[in-house]
Amino acid sequence: MCFFRTINFIKMGFMCMFLLLFSANSSSVFSCQASEPVKVELRADQVFVKNSSALQVNTAVSYELTPLLPQNPMPEGSVNGIYSFAIDGTDDKDLNKILFGQTGLYQYQIKAVTDSDSPCYSYDSQVYIISVYVESHGEELSARYFITSKNTGDKAEILHFGHSYTPLPSSKEDMTDPPVHKTVSGNPHKTSVFLFQLQAEDPDGPMPEGSVEGIKTISIAGSGKGEFGTWSYQKEGNYYYKITEVNTGESRYTYDPVIYTITDMVKDADGQLVVNRVVTNEAKKQIDSCIFINKYENKGSGGGKSTGNSHSDTGSKIIEKGSEDEEEETSSNLDNQVPKGDKEQNKEQGLMGPKTGDDTDHTLYRAMMAAGLLIGTGCTGYLVYSRYQKQEEY
Repeated sequence: MCFFRTINFIKMGFMCMFLLLFSANSSSVFSCQASEPVKVELRADQVFVKNSSALQVNTAVSYELTPLLPQNPMPEGSVNGIYSFAIDGTDDKDLNKILFGQTGLYQYQIKAVTDSDSPCYSYDSQVYIISVYVESHGEELSARYFITSKNTGDKAEILHFGHSYTPLPSSKEDMTDPPVHKTVSGNPHKTSVFLFQLQAEDPDGPMPEGSVEGIKTISIAGSGKGEFGTWSYQKEGNYYYKITEVNTGESRYTYDPVIYTITDMVKDADGQLVVNRVVTNEAKKQIDSCIFINKYENKGSGGGKSTGNSHSDTGSKIIEKGSEDEEEETSSNLDNQVPKGDKEQNKEQGLMGPKTGDDTDHTLYRAMMAAGLLIGTGCTGYLVYSRYQKQEEY
């Protein structure tokens, strides 16, 4: 009898080992049935990032919970062995409870299901495996579950899904690039190179190729035309830029201090970002091109001051032609009106008048001076002769 009892114990031990091994490699194992089933409640968490102000964006995402074995208990509301639900926007949802009446291991799979082929939507491809362990404690059952990622095999704390909507970037080809027109007034003896800058209000904002730290610089030789180029926007918003001329201090130039403002209003239009651009001058008037006029002051054109009034940090260069040059030029012109011989004679006699610009003829004046000199000489001689005669009489 003892021998047979020993054999039975060994058989039961092998059966328990078999059940344990089977439960570790199967989706569910059924054993004891309790009087009251145990329930398991799951919760799914969703984050939906909407990178758009458009109202027609669909932020609802559908999910499916399916058993790995068809005999596994399913939540109420399941159809053909599939439990479906949806979450809208950033939110969470409690799934319908699952009732377990027998001990064992039960496994399920949950994932997001979408039928959208739009490149604007990005859906989480995560697939989770839920393993529920149901145990018996006398006549009562208890359940605990674990969540693992089917993609990586890592353990997860919650059923978390992240999705997003992002419109396609704006088209560079559809952007209007306002040209810069440079005009030079005057007659410079050489062609000078002028610099112009496009500067973003936000240094991290989108800029054309070739920009450095939110600034794009172009050059124009003399009078001419230039462009900064176009760029693309990745998200909605209002963007602001300034177009100005750099004062490089070229001699005799007065720089144009005008400042133009670009306002780009970027919106989502059916999944594509579209740019509405407005370019204005300092008077807030909308313009089509940015015009800069630099004045060149020719040498000997009347003097005065030429100031480079510019916003640039390069500073302003002031070109002056002093009043002394004007006086010398005027004096030279008046001297040229007097014959060379007369000029030397007047200098010797101290008769050169002030350089007032008077062009009166001095011939009569000189004749009167000569006659007066002769009369004076004659009178002096007469007085001397008369005194000499009186001395002889005595």
